[in-house]
Amino acid sequence: MIPTAANGQPAFAVYIDGEAHSIQILTVAPTGIDQIVAFHGSERFRPFSLVDRLPIASVPDAHRPEDQQAIFVAPDDSNEI
Repeated sequence: MIPTAANGQPAFAVYIDGEAHSIQILTVAPTGIDQIVAFHGSERFRPFSLVDRLPIASVPDAHRPEDQQAIFVAPDDSNEI
């Protein structure tokens, strides 16, 4: 992930296996993150002057194993993670 900003909001660029995936824009409230909006596609990276591919992707053994999965856990209403 690469930190950036969009319209005054914190944001980050997501790369998967070194390839541009999405720009995630956070809406921050006093209690924490209120909303996340994702814009998918490498064409979304150009307005942020971000590259479509990270150099690390060309390094041998810089890939993730086929059986590795991303796991996301949604917090409950207590706002504790």
